[in-house]
Amino acid sequence: MHQSTELQKVGRNSRLPIIYSSIEIGQILHQASRLPSVNGIRRLTYPTLFGLMAVTGLRISEALTLDRDDVDFTQDIITI
Repeated sequence: MHQSTELQKVGRNSRLPIIYSSIEIGQILHQASRLPSVNGIRRLTYPTLFGLMAVTGLRISEALTLDRDDVDFTQDIITI
């Protein structure tokens, strides 16, 4: 007798993760650094944010709620 395995259905609101290649991440960071900005900070902020997310695996909500106290600059540690 053959046993079948039921697969879980992916719900309508479920999102599968998107895995970007190193080249795609580089392109995203490059384009982010070219974003127009009135005060010039956007072209620095977005590449930093996206780069942090790329190397740590942080979700956008986790990255945006980071506080200065979450970062230990002497030991290079970020606490989530």
